[in-house]
Amino acid sequence: MRALLSILFSLILLPAFPQVSTVYVSGQNMSDYFRMYASGNEDEEAKVYGSPYADDHWTVGTISFKETNSVVSDHLRLNAYSNELEIFNKGKKMAIIQPFKLKEARVGNRKYIYSFYLYYNGKNEYLSSSYFEVICEGRIELLRRYYVAIVNNSYVSNYMGGGGDGRNHYTLKNEIFYRSGDNEAARKLPAKKKEILELMKDRENEIALFIKENKINFRTDFDLEKTLNYYNSL
Repeated sequence: MRALLSILFSLILLPAFPQVSTVYVSGQNMSDYFRMYASGNEDEEAKVYGSPYADDHWTVGTISFKETNSVVSDHLRLNAYSNELEIFNKGKKMAIIQPFKLKEARVGNRKYIYSFYLYYNGKNEYLSSSYFEVICEGRIELLRRYYVAIVNNSYVSNYMGGGGDGRNHYTLKNEIFYRSGDNEAARKLPAKKKEILELMKDRENEIALFIKENKINFRTDFDLEKTLNYYNSL
């Protein structure tokens, strides 16, 4: 008899979901991976309008973990405000306990990882961690970090009668990072073209020709992704 047993959980989903999905966890208990979801004070959250999610909808996806054969297949979504990947399990929301155990999460056509990143507050550089959407893979990974700010839509009176509802709203934002390996902390992508090109200096001639022939504009995410994908293919 094998030492590791496969435990099969049938999930009871909301009627809006088209089918029942399944969770497979090899040799582990669900509680080793997930906890019941609680995202702070509900009364406070009720006073904030809008959505804290990168995508409001529960999307079919898979989660795989490092150092195990564990795979979770279920409905998922990223809470960009609490920085948690949520899973819908038996009619209840759950979140990953230790996100650094995550290898990757596939949520629809998006791939997420969890990584350290460095950020600068204007005086000092600090180390933090977050979920990232993987935009480009290869020697240089291009990553998108989603986060949510709470913005007050202040009421301002004027001769036309004024505007703004005076309420707090979730506002989804994102910023682009890069890293050069799984064990490296992600860094904010430079804003200047010269500094971006410095990241690819080992292929300077090829990249210069590619930019010229394709009329690349690094101010657009599409051209940035296109260039990094080309660099990673060399």
